[in-house]
Amino acid sequence: MKFFLFLLLIAAGITGYFYYQKATLEREEHFWTNQCKEPLTALVRPSSEGIEPDEAAFFKFLLVLHKAQAAKMDLSKIFTSACTELGVGDDATSVYWESVNTDFTTANDLKIFDDPDNLINLERGDSPVITNSDWKGEKLGLLQIVPPLLAPEASKSLANLVLVPEIVRNATPQTVTSTVVDRSYQLMSHGIVTRTSHDHILAAKATDTN
Repeated sequence: MKFFLFLLLIAAGITGYFYYQKATLEREEHFWTNQCKEPLTALVRPSSEGIEPDEAAFFKFLLVLHKAQAAKMDLSKIFTSACTELGVGDDATSVYWESVNTDFTTANDLKIFDDPDNLINLERGDSPVITNSDWKGEKLGLLQIVPPLLAPEASKSLANLVLVPEIVRNATPQTVTSTVVDRSYQLMSHGIVTRTSHDHILAAKATDTN
């Protein structure tokens, strides 16, 4: 009988431990979801003024992702939770995450988080400086893949932004390449670029080709 009670106590202890671990994880996920929401709001609900993306919010968001990764959080899960709480649909969330994950991978590959000064820059919303690769010393910026003049509705969309050295962004011509057409088609399929804008892009591609 005592042995049976002993087993029950052990089982109860194990069950209690797992419930505690689950509750702790849920609290941490809730915390990081809230941390994501503040800078993410400006990125998924951009202002209607101008066509330039909110780089400050993007850089602050990168720092949140870095901290969440250091805390061993599931970045995809907290990003999805933040988007859900901000009223972003599943389809848009999916294409946003694909783009954000690529940019975050780029940031890690360029080792911007290894420099303490960059962490301060990111917290302020300032451009970080590349500490690795042939671009060492260059600042990072956001390149709009689909030209904003041809598809202004997508000019600030996360799915239309890619993290690159500022010198590359500034030197990139506003011509319509096959890459631009492909991204425009992808964004149109997700309702981010309109059919009219995509037709303008196709027309511009034909003109550039000629």
